[in-house]
Amino acid sequence: MAQYLFDYRDGSTPNTSDWSFRQGNGSHRIYAAAGLLALESGNPGTKVVAFSPIDGANNVEALVRFYLSQNIGKQGIISLRYGGNTEANTTGYTLSGSVIGNKRHIAVDEGGSGNVAWLPWEYVPNKLYWARFRVHDDKVMAKVWNDGQDEPVAWMIYETNKVRPTGSYSGLHTYMLGT
Repeated sequence: MAQYLFDYRDGSTPNTSDWSFRQGNGSHRIYAAAGLLALESGNPGTKVVAFSPIDGANNVEALVRFYLSQNIGKQGIISLRYGGNTEANTTGYTLSGSVIGNKRHIAVDEGGSGNVAWLPWEYVPNKLYWARFRVHDDKVMAKVWNDGQDEPVAWMIYETNKVRPTGSYSGLHTYMLGT
């Protein structure tokens, strides 16, 4: 199994050449700076930028340090086994911070059928967090925790999804205006 490790906490600047836009209305950009790689959106709507070397990987896990820049709607963090080039034809799984019923949640969404699972998570905008998100066959697993704390052993979300979308790319994802 191929493994890719990018750790920019030392202040190095990521290379964006292996990342490609797969979905969005053109009002977004991926940018690198000392210690970070970011997807920024100028308008609401789905934007996905994929890590091209892992296209076609069926079993994927991502570990990311992130922040959500707003406290409204659904804010994508990372997508795994994603597919499609418009919101109407998407498949795949997205881990997001979502406001559901006026409460903040961590959610896993499947592109075509809606939420796979969600649970309350009181995130704070612009605060750093970590997320581990895994899709293995028909199992979907996710957990988030505060930056600076130890990773929890247990998964917050562990579900079997009968839909099993078969998208071919994985990468950064956002729905909202922001970074």
